[in-house]
Amino acid sequence: MKLNKNLIGVFTFSAVILGAITTTQTAKADTVSDSQQTSTVSSASTATTTSASIATPTSTSSLTSSAQSAVTAPVRVENSTSNIIYNALPTATGTTTAPSSDPGTQTGSEYPSGSEYPTGSQSSTPVYTQTGDSSISDSTNTNGGDWNGDVVYSRPQDNFYMYENGSWVNDTDVNDATPEQGTFNTVTGNIANQVEQDFINFSNGDDDSPDNAMNEATWYYQLTSNDDLSNVGVITPDLSNEVNSILDLKNIQGVNQAFTNMIGKDQPTPFSIIINRDQNDPTKNALYFFGAQPLMLTDQGIGSDQENAVVNFLQSAGYSDDEIQDIITGTVNYDQLLMNLESAQDLAADPNAAANYTQMNFQDLANMSNYINFNGIADTLTGTIPDYVYEMTPSYFNNIAKLINPSTFNDLKGWLVSDLILYRAGELQNITSGFQDFLQETSPSLSQQYLEDPDNLSPQLQQAAAYYLTQSAFTDAFSQYYGPQIVTPQVEAAVTKMTKQIIYSYSQQIINSTWLDTATKRNALGKLSRLKINIGYPSSTDFDYYNRVDIEGNNSAYVNYRNLVGAQALQNFADFKNPVDRNAWTQGDSALVPDASYDRLTNSITINAGIMQSPFFSLSNTASENLGGLGVIIGHELTHGFDATGSLYDGNGELNDWWSSADRARFNQMVDNMAAEFNGIPYGGGSVNGVQTEDENIADNGGLNVALATLEQDDPGYNLQQFFENYAYGWRSKYTSDLQADQLQDVHTPDSIRVNTSLQNIQAFYDAFDVKPGDGMYLAPDQRVNIW
Repeated sequence: MKLNKNLIGVFTFSAVILGAITTTQTAKADTVSDSQQTSTVSSASTATTTSASIATPTSTSSLTSSAQSAVTAPVRVENSTSNIIYNALPTATGTTTAPSSDPGTQTGSEYPSGSEYPTGSQSSTPVYTQTGDSSISDSTNTNGGDWNGDVVYSRPQDNFYMYENGSWVNDTDVNDATPEQGTFNTVTGNIANQVEQDFINFSNGDDDSPDNAMNEATWYYQLTSNDDLSNVGVITPDLSNEVNSILDLKNIQGVNQAFTNMIGKDQPTPFSIIINRDQNDPTKNALYFFGAQPLMLTDQGIGSDQENAVVNFLQSAGYSDDEIQDIITGTVNYDQLLMNLESAQDLAADPNAAANYTQMNFQDLANMSNYINFNGIADTLTGTIPDYVYEMTPSYFNNIAKLINPSTFNDLKGWLVSDLILYRAGELQNITSGFQDFLQETSPSLSQQYLEDPDNLSPQLQQAAAYYLTQSAFTDAFSQYYGPQIVTPQVEAAVTKMTKQIIYSYSQQIINSTWLDTATKRNALGKLSRLKINIGYPSSTDFDYYNRVDIEGNNSAYVNYRNLVGAQALQNFADFKNPVDRNAWTQGDSALVPDASYDRLTNSITINAGIMQSPFFSLSNTASENLGGLGVIIGHELTHGFDATGSLYDGNGELNDWWSSADRARFNQMVDNMAAEFNGIPYGGGSVNGVQTEDENIADNGGLNVALATLEQDDPGYNLQQFFENYAYGWRSKYTSDLQADQLQDVHTPDSIRVNTSLQNIQAFYDAFDVKPGDGMYLAPDQRVNIW
């Protein structure tokens, strides 16, 4: 679901901080996401992780920057990411800074949302940007008429989306308590309620589970259930203690000694250490160093939202006016220093953007500063001192001696305090937004109750909040424990078989392509043959960081939660020396949400247990229905490996031009044609941006074509009408007017349009429903676009 940006937080912190901070961006996924490899970030900068999923606009908000809610709204299989991205390099899953959602390096997540997984800043060398023609006219596209109208009933030949969903759309109410309804929301809510009830029963039992993480989750839930979660005082003392630990630093040497501890506690520091796959060697990890960026100061002056957020918290926590003034002054002074010393490119850099970063000898970087013990930090966190690292913001580290020294100490302290407050505010915004989304999916009555009085939680809301925090803090444990309970071995085997059939069909599509030459076909098939498949849920050996966390009874729920998040971040550092596992489940990504994803850095596809549910897939469905549902989603994710962005990467996940020049030119032209086909279609008071949505539209097109090819090859008794009807049913949705307008900010095309316009390109659809010239769904053959 999309986030309601007007919501008040579960800790009623909005008046103090949350109201001044941008809410977490959510992803609109079709349930299939294109994911990029996650990374660990310790930093003062905003680090987000992007994941593309197939989901429709629903909020995939996560509890925190690094831990996604286990049962939050579904993400569709589209190029989302999650959080910001679609590029080759880092996305942070460890310590992410506020205020951002948890972006992974996923590309292809289908579940669309507000800004879905926003694409990250693109690098200029090499070109990562999409190939669509940005000069495409913004004039209204009348292709098919107005598909956004409220039609109770429509002929399939005129408006197929409303033919399948029109009565439901017109009979379904959306409001502030439930601003989004649809198939993905229903599936999400069903799974969430099932898991919640099972967990409550489990936590009330007398016997321990053999799973240590679930025992810890039970203990955390019991402690949290007894905390008052409706009072801002729950958070203020804990954050004040963190602020005081910075204010108590006496000199620059003390700051240096504190950096390692700050990273371990998931506190921001004036530089980020990002762990991601080595851009030059896909078999191992590397460290990427990212410098600080201004917090409040811009070319236009001081940002009032950021300043007010810091001041409001410090006032509420009882700091004096003089202390607050010193902190704000120090922050602005340090911001100015950063602006004076860093290049414009580095000041605007995105920590999640892919690029060919310069490799630097680690000792050369360490020797740049007399006051930061980079050797000690690296050795403590990773257990080794690397030979080299990658500089993402060279001008920062070239000037680090001027940025961190005794003369900048006082300003740096103030800046660190402001960064910490803004970071924690972003985390809390994620928590509160995610909690509201959780209520919208699982209990509209509690959602309404929470909206009416967020400052006084009823016993029912208190229990719901405690559970929400628990499943969010233990996302990976819930995935491991409940994944096998919501997906039977028979379903898992059937989906595995169907996935392999679809991959085979994709290979045949490539072989039979009339526009690819022999060399490009060979390279495309090579990439497809190296694809890794993850189905269902992570294994019990994928995550062990829970074993290193003690849930302390005398800690607040928030502090225990922060300790869990910190342990998750440290796990990424601990894994630094290990080879990259292309089959590894992405830490913090819940297997229980209806989603799927493609990760172009590892060339792998992940199909969550949450999407292996009716109506997308069921053993009682016909093959036509299953391929029209989950089959299209799987094909969508596969196509992300061959869309405008994914096609830049080879089977090892490396940026590598494997195309012939003539084939690349033909492909780019088809991408531009696809962008033009969707561009300007009216929706929600605006219109679709064809370039912004081109990768997702390419993936929808490829998913439909390969699923159809699989159906025709493997099921002699196939039913085309069932195939297309289940496809349209999967995208059933309805939003409030505000959320409807937000769909246009997403990389996914709004649901009704992605169904109708995508189907206009498919000849089998015309055959199944006898679509003829003059019908609303008719598009002349020379205007149809099919790439894969």
